[in-house]
Amino acid sequence: MLRLATEVLAGRRPAAQLAPFADSEVLKYLQGRGFLLRGGGRRGIGRVLSSHVSQPVEGVGELTALVLVGHDRRPRALTARIQLDGAVHSPEIIGGWRLVYLAVL
Repeated sequence: MLRLATEVLAGRRPAAQLAPFADSEVLKYLQGRGFLLRGGGRRGIGRVLSSHVSQPVEGVGELTALVLVGHDRRPRALTARIQLDGAVHSPEIIGGWRLVYLAVL
């Protein structure tokens, strides 16, 4: 899921492809922040360099990553939160997890 979000930030993947398993606010953020990080409409790199996942409580995952998004090859910190959505039984959803928060620092 982090790789997909990073590719959206980099302009290499449309945000609509992440829509089945991400909140609408996350999608809006990815589109707007990605545009700024890329310096306009150009495509960026879009690579996850490292990542860490923790589960503070059952059904919640907190993710941190170091990503490359823009053209300046400057690593950026990314933080995200996923929640297990028990109501979801779609094969499109990655293991029933939903991306509910994401920020690039």
